[in-house]
Amino acid sequence: MTDYPVVIAEWERNALEVVRVSLDCYRGHYTIDIRVWWFAGKDLKPGKTGITLGVRNLEQLAKAINDARARAAEIGLVDRG
Repeated sequence: MTDYPVVIAEWERNALEVVRVSLDCYRGHYTIDIRVWWFAGKDLKPGKTGITLGVRNLEQLAKAINDARARAAEIGLVDRG
């Protein structure tokens, strides 16, 4: 059995916060959570800023993010990696 949450990615937003992408299970429903976490001393606490969706939305979310990245590259906001 999997222990939740499963942290998929995490990166520093600034000196006081990190962005975390995780899979979770809440009241029997599987979710993807993209949230800003903040430091309380050495502990991380979830912030109010973020989004939680059912995993059934994962494909649409992935496509939207890929489309946003491609468009951002087209208009010069990010490198074309």
